[in-house]
Amino acid sequence: MIKSLAPVGMLAAVFEDDGRTGYFYALDESLEGNPILDAVHIYNVEDISDAHIPSDVKIGWSEDSQKCVLLINGYPHAAFDFVGKNGYWQKRIPTPD
Repeated sequence: MIKSLAPVGMLAAVFEDDGRTGYFYALDESLEGNPILDAVHIYNVEDISDAHIPSDVKIGWSEDSQKCVLLINGYPHAAFDFVGKNGYWQKRIPTPD
């Protein structure tokens, strides 16, 4: 599990691979109980041809701490927009205008 706190505020993002699936979670740690705001399915391990090779996983944040991106081996796999309340994954990441 990889957890990243926003530079400012109480938002966080978590990437979790339980050996079967990979998920990316958006959290608001100011909420009591269940802080999960959204979750995005990233992959099924059985579908990954090089799953036996360790990957470089990073979570990056926008300057305003309201958006984050999941990078696996330098490639964006998912993103959360906390203000817009949207989660995006590989096939749904919007292209720049």
